[in-house]
Amino acid sequence: MIEQRPLGNSGMTVSAIGLGCVTFGREIDPDTAFEIMDHALENGIDFFDTAEGYASGEVPSEVVIGNWMRSRGVRDEVKICTKVSSGGTAENVRRALAQSLERLQVDKVEMYKAHSAFPDAPFEEYIGAMNEGVEAGQIDVIGCSNFRADQLQEALDTSDRNGWARFQITQPPYSLARSNNPSHLDRVEAETEFFPLCVKEGVGITPYSPLAAGFLAGKYTPDRSKFPKGTRFDVMPGHADIYFEDRNFKLVEKLRAKSEEMGLPMVKLAMAWVMANTSLTSVLIGARRTAHVDNAIEAMEMDLSPELHAEMAAWA
Repeated sequence: MIEQRPLGNSGMTVSAIGLGCVTFGREIDPDTAFEIMDHALENGIDFFDTAEGYASGEVPSEVVIGNWMRSRGVRDEVKICTKVSSGGTAENVRRALAQSLERLQVDKVEMYKAHSAFPDAPFEEYIGAMNEGVEAGQIDVIGCSNFRADQLQEALDTSDRNGWARFQITQPPYSLARSNNPSHLDRVEAETEFFPLCVKEGVGITPYSPLAAGFLAGKYTPDRSKFPKGTRFDVMPGHADIYFEDRNFKLVEKLRAKSEEMGLPMVKLAMAWVMANTSLTSVLIGARRTAHVDNAIEAMEMDLSPELHAEMAAWA
């Protein structure tokens, strides 16, 4: 069973692997999503991550999760994180939270995040509205996704000035690959600035995209016209703007060679590298089938040596 870890200074614990649900209802039909959630929970994964913005498919991700919890009678066994994605005005945060609770068919969520640092409102406005949700008993813990270190510091300072709930959970992108997009947190920036701030302030780190949206599976070439059908880059081609550069393609070849040398799948080795970072609370994984959950569990159990971890970190 997956171990439980403390979530920052919140007093809450979450499973060391979390289930990212962005593809539910979009790339994965509800029946398959139900099977994946069943399998995850059976293996001790109780941290499920979604967002109001995960609604581009036939059925919004939150609706899929809500229907699953009701049909299985497992609401008390899972910890749900969702996010406000559509804007940071106080009115919008209140609306988004109410609608997320309705779609999830719950009275509260364990974790509620700002999906980004919103350009349409100051920190004071949306953190204040999130704090209202905490005081109303609709949210246990607040946090953020896709923030940089300076933005997280400003958010913490805003809460401290006003006596509000502090961010206790963060969700940055993190993988072996380097970012080619200035708006996307780079691995080196995460390790040297963002993670140390989180550790210092007692904020749980729950990164997503440990396989760089599937880039580290080794399926892609620099030719953007040849994305394999149905892959994440085929569905969301904008990911190429983040990861498609020479040093990342060279990294993939080094990962491929090391995986062949060790007799391991590339994805398992890449995921094990992320999971070996001791600053992290939980790593969010995506899964198209139950075997992907098993792969993540096996990656966590690999217990990568510090020497191999350092060798892989030097690839890019």
